[in-house]
Amino acid sequence: MSKESRLAAKKRSKQAKMKRLRNKILLCIGILLIPVIIALITLKVIDNNIKDKQSANRYIKTDGTIDAKAAKNYVKVADYKNISVNMEDYLPTESELASSVETVMKGYTETVTTDGTAITSTSTVNLTYTVTVDGSELSDYTQTNGAYALGSGTRFGTEFDDKIAALKVGDSINFDITFADDYSNTTFAGKTATFKGKVDSVDVVPELTDSFVAEKLTEYMGDSEYPKTAEGLKSYVANNLYEDKLRNYISSWIPENTEKSAFFYPYFYYRNKYYYIDNYYDQLESQYKSYGLDMDKYDIMGASSKGDYKKKLRKLAKSEVKRDLAYQAIYEDAGLETITDEVLAAHATEEGYSDVDSFISAYGGKGAAAQSVLKEKVLEYVFSIVKVEGDSSQMWKDDPATADTAEAE
Repeated sequence: MSKESRLAAKKRSKQAKMKRLRNKILLCIGILLIPVIIALITLKVIDNNIKDKQSANRYIKTDGTIDAKAAKNYVKVADYKNISVNMEDYLPTESELASSVETVMKGYTETVTTDGTAITSTSTVNLTYTVTVDGSELSDYTQTNGAYALGSGTRFGTEFDDKIAALKVGDSINFDITFADDYSNTTFAGKTATFKGKVDSVDVVPELTDSFVAEKLTEYMGDSEYPKTAEGLKSYVANNLYEDKLRNYISSWIPENTEKSAFFYPYFYYRNKYYYIDNYYDQLESQYKSYGLDMDKYDIMGASSKGDYKKKLRKLAKSEVKRDLAYQAIYEDAGLETITDEVLAAHATEEGYSDVDSFISAYGGKGAAAQSVLKEKVLEYVFSIVKVEGDSSQMWKDDPATADTAEAE
């Protein structure tokens, strides 16, 4: 055999060996990829199942905890035992207090039908009248004992409000209003309308006095330590505003100060949350379109594209999962009471539900309802141990200076 023949045979042998080696490598890769492919297909099937059956209640146990390992396996428990706040930061301002007290008093409004009762520019009045334009009565604008809040100018402009405010209960309505040519309602634009009728009654908000509080607000104030007087009511309302502000701070502090300790969150719970939020935006899109608004869910979320929408959706879902785990981690660490059927029923009653089934239905299931109670228990507990610095005798603070006031000073 010539030298050339020997070299050619050697080359063919080497090529055959390389081919056999490549085939073995491809076979091994194929064998390794099979379980990966199967796993991916299985994961896709599972994910589709989660998507099809997403709900507010899925993957939450009946005691309100997430159907996964303990929360501490996913997040580091926040240092909730050492929260310290300055009381003054959460005291209501005078204007906030005044607004809340006014809201309380409005709850005891009485409708007065006594002739001669005065009306103010901000009263809610009950009116009966007809409207005539160009000699024709406008039936669409006829009012029979209809309530109207003065001061907004929403019915027939501010002139109408001013003319009604100048009357008293029992007075006749008999005046004309000439509307501008560019008035928003074309039925009246550039025309004179004649109003005829009567002031039927006025809704009167009671004056805040010691006697009124003692007579009407004792039940509202409950067994609080505040005296049943006008000042006592203000202190009671101020304390509620303070506690609400502090609770809102704590509710934000808990997830913000909880760190993720695992690479993944509970997969099933996270994906269900993802699809549940996605479904919520689908419903919003349908609602917007039913109103004739051409907005899809990407626009509603403020996403620039489908990809951006999914990115924002993942971030939002992870944020909500972290929040839920943050509360549950404290719940487990503090050893708070288990959310039993009895605890659930008691909370439903406190929230004003007629029965526990209505409460459960409102949250989309027993697990979701129990989870809401769990979070509330955590919030109550942390609120009870937070370290508060400052003068506890101070109930409210002055309104912050406006820019004009600050410049004047």
